Amino acid sequence: MNHTSGQLHGGHEDIRKLPPEPSQSFESLSHLPDGKGDDNTSGFQAPAKENPDFLSYILYRMIPPSLIVLFLMGCIIIAVTRSFILANAQERLEYEADREQQRIEEKIKDIKKIASSLAGNDLIINGLIDTLERERYLPLFFQSLNFTGSVSSHIALLDFAGQVIVSNEQKNFCASCIKAAEHLKKSGLPIYFDKNILMIASPVLIHGFHEGTVIISP
Repeated sequence: MNHTSGQLHGGHEDIRKLPPEPSQSFESLSHLPDGKGDDNTSGFQAPAKENPDFLSYILYRMIPPSLIVLFLMGCIIIAVTRSFILANAQERLEYEADREQQRIEEKIKDIKKIASSLAGNDLIINGLIDTLERERYLPLFFQSLNFTGSVSSHIALLDFAGQVIVSNEQKNFCASCIKAAEHLKKSGLPIYFDKNILMIASPVLIHGFHEGTVIISP
């Protein structure tokens, strides 16, 4: 009996030394992941938020080159537009200059014809010869002349010595006429400029000799 009770008593001690199995199961279950907090259990994964540092990097890398490209394009457009405007303006100025040159040349040509015709007028020729009576008709004749269509047109008649016989203008114009007559004798050119005044001279010929000069200023 004592042996049997000793065995039983020893058996009870062995049973008490064994760890309880339910506590191990609860501890093992405590390490299992929680179903409520795990997003993978539903099969759907939430989109990750964009990284602000990545956006800043993209903006830093893209904006400066874009601004440079826009600046270069603007400079090119401005340069092309400016060149186009200048080319059109230059073409327009050349066209206007050609028209003005043609108009001036035609006007000078007409005045030269008028001066030549006036130099061959009988009253002008007689005025150079008739030194006594010319004071009666030449001033009235010159005051009535206006070949250029301008009120400010000036006409003068000079003798062989370059002295003004008659003119429809004051002494300032007469002084320039003397220079124009001398220029005509020396160079044979009918056009003369003096103090921004254009003068066209034509010789008065008597028997083929240069006896006087008719000068017109438009």
